[in-house]
Amino acid sequence: MAAQPPPRTKRWIPDREASMITNLRHQLAERRIVRQRSRRLAEELASYSTPAERQELDAILGRHTDAEIAELESVLNRQATDRALHL
Repeated sequence: MAAQPPPRTKRWIPDREASMITNLRHQLAERRIVRQRSRRLAEELASYSTPAERQELDAILGRHTDAEIAELESVLNRQATDRALHL
């Protein structure tokens, strides 16, 4: 008995192209996760809005190395710049 051809509803994609598509999907998913994480971090840091809260945050950050807080400092600096521009 002869093998049945694949249904016409799906387009056959060579392995190499399928692999490239899968890789692209993974990269896009990873970028989406990174953007979501960055957005949540920025929102959380923005919640430290009073001088007392900022002092508390500075005390917490002061217990860590520059490398450990580099991303946080970047977000905080960007937020400070945004606030200064909107005054």
